Amino acid sequence: MARDTQERPPERAPATKHLHDDDLVLYHYGEIRTAPAEGHLRICRGCRDRLQMLSLDLDRLSLAPPPPATASWTASRRPPRPPRRAFWRRLLLRLAYAGTERRG
Repeated sequence: MARDTQERPPERAPATKHLHDDDLVLYHYGEIRTAPAEGHLRICRGCRDRLQMLSLDLDRLSLAPPPPATASWTASRRPPRPPRRAFWRRLLLRLAYAGTERRG
C-alpha cells in the first residue's frame, strides 16, 4: 500500500455559502427554485430556520389590511382649510382696512 509522501490534508467539500435574506424571500414567493438553493436548505438548519422566520413575517404582512385607497396619508394629517373667499371680497376687505389706519 503506497502512502502519500507529501502529506496533503484530506480533500474537503467546498464550503457552502449561506443564503441571503433576499434569496430566502425570493424562495418563499417561489421566484427561485434552484437545485443548489434547495440542496442547501436540506442540509443547513440555520437557513431553514431563517426561511421559516421570514415566511412567518411575510405571511403576517400579507394579512395586514391595506390602507384606504381614497385617503392619502398627508390629507388625513392636515387640518381642514377654511373656505376661501372670493377675490373681490378679499380685495374690498383690504381696501376697507387700509382706510382705517391710524396716522399720527
